Amino acid sequence: MKLFPCNLKIPLISNWQSLATTDAEQLRLWKELYKDRLTHFGVPTGLVNNIFVLDVDVKGNGFETLKRFPPIDTLSQETPSGGRHYIFRYPNDGFTYGNRVKFLPGLDTRGIGGYIVWYNGDGKAIQEAPQWLLEEIRRPALTLVNEGPLVAIDPSIASRKIQEALDEIRNAPSGESNNTLNIQSYLVGQLVAASSVSREYAEDVLLKAAIERGKPVWEAKATIKSGLDGGIKYPLTSAFPAAPPVIPFVLPPLVPGLEIWTPKPFTREQIFDASHLRRPQLFENWSTEDIHITTADGGTGKTTLKLFEAICLALGESFLGFPCLQPGKTLFITGEDTERKLGAMIGQIIKAMGIVDDQIKVDKILDSIVVKKDADLCLITKERDGFIRVNSQAFEKLVSAVDDIKPKMIVFDPISSFWGSEMALNDMNRAVTKFMSALVDRSSACVEMINHMGKSSSATKDMTQFAGRGGSGLPSNSRVSRVMRPIFDDEYMELTGESLDGASCIMCVVNKFTDGSPLYNKPFLILRKGFIFSRKSLSDAKLRETEREIEDLERVFNAIRDARRDGLFASAKDYVAEFATSKQLSKKRVEDAIRILSFRGHNGYKVIEVAGPDVTRKERVLVIADMQGREIDNP
Repeated sequence: MKLFPCNLKIPLISNWQSLATTDAEQLRLWKELYKDRLTHFGVPTGLVNNIFVLDVDVKGNGFETLKRFPPIDTLSQETPSGGRHYIFRYPNDGFTYGNRVKFLPGLDTRGIGGYIVWYNGDGKAIQEAPQWLLEEIRRPALTLVNEGPLVAIDPSIASRKIQEALDEIRNAPSGESNNTLNIQSYLVGQLVAASSVSREYAEDVLLKAAIERGKPVWEAKATIKSGLDGGIKYPLTSAFPAAPPVIPFVLPPLVPGLEIWTPKPFTREQIFDASHLRRPQLFENWSTEDIHITTADGGTGKTTLKLFEAICLALGESFLGFPCLQPGKTLFITGEDTERKLGAMIGQIIKAMGIVDDQIKVDKILDSIVVKKDADLCLITKERDGFIRVNSQAFEKLVSAVDDIKPKMIVFDPISSFWGSEMALNDMNRAVTKFMSALVDRSSACVEMINHMGKSSSATKDMTQFAGRGGSGLPSNSRVSRVMRPIFDDEYMELTGESLDGASCIMCVVNKFTDGSPLYNKPFLILRKGFIFSRKSLSDAKLRETEREIEDLERVFNAIRDARRDGLFASAKDYVAEFATSKQLSKKRVEDAIRILSFRGHNGYKVIEVAGPDVTRKERVLVIADMQGREIDNP
């Protein structure tokens, strides 16, 4: 059967119907690409796989309903909730079978346009759908659990109900807009289920009303979906309720309620999967899918630099000379500058790049950078017991945006705008980093915190990772920590031997890069001319040092590769001794090169240690592998 990747029940790709495949290599690539999010594979129903599915819901007493009919003997699987999917061949009787909800108590179907999540089938052969099932589905008026028979809703009545819902949304009082949107979406969802209006039309008019009320698009979409999904489960009958049902809009907590906590031992596959050793990088040796913090004085240009980075990420172009490995979108959350100002800055960067007339690139940028000002967004909250904890409502608000936008980078500028108070710094740090960690896990994005330099650090030109405001917890728990400070004409001349000539300059120190390269764990300069940034070495001597390190990588990598091609195995000590004996490279230079080759790799390959062929010696030898750590026999 053709499959596509899912996170729980949510497809990880768009156009999943057309992209679903049986190709083993494509499935493997999806597993690798979505390794942090993929939980199951989905199976399209209908003509894609020529299957038709009966979904039995435990909560709706679906198994009790089935007792009225002959036993079913076909391929099936148990669902996590205790229900069951019965899988049949798609009927070839001239009728069209789509998705039907609650056509009988506790029974749904999945046909054309639908899918199921694959868990583990019982191995039976797929049979024809039973006649009783097809007859029940084709009934024009079907029964509904606890509601009585469905009848056609008069179009004028349906239209009036929808208009009432839209008016309620537009006129919702302050503080009740989201709850009102959820309730009215639920009521409209009942009309959708009764076939009085299409879901597409309902989503369109509800979203327009929510936008008129002033709600962000991403937040409104999430609420509308939740309300419609709830209402569709209970189609509207001929008897309209006298009053709208009270549907409390309760944000789920960050951590679900207590569950049975049963740790499981690792499998062999898990412990030998090297792909989880390091987070994927967005820009090589600059950013990863993890928590980052960048610290700088106000007025340094860190916001403009981050917008320039977002544009490079959108276009898939190098940033400061760091190659873009994963192009994508950016969600930029600001607590200081207005959305209009940041939009104007993006426009100036586009002009400076000389791509104003390149409509394709401009449209790509506009589609990929979303700016939201929310000075009232507080990531943490002080509870009645006095402890500072993650604000679950703020988290769910951001999760809704992330699920809708699917950004590769999320920026908080500055982070101090979103933690409220600097009281109880240790607790605050712990809560903020917990928030960011959960956001990284949910989004698989680079989460960047822009931080202001502390007053004393600014005065002393402190460039350590603890130079920013907010205590030591934020940089300590970040995987990438950068510190920036402005460099003026005299110092620039001393460092480079050149004049700034009207440009401005920032010194950048990468104090920590857990999943990057030690090559860039050194100071470098960021030169700014207008709205364009470029990276510059501190001096010719520093440039020569970097070039020498690259040459060392080439020589050591080639030696290991040539040895493997000749069928020879050697340890790290052997290569150090060989280069030292021939006086080609010093011991330290060889050791540094091997460390970088093992850490970052070179030209798409890396070096790993494996057990040597002579098991009696118990030595470790160096071999060539791909970037996922899989050994290559003939590199």
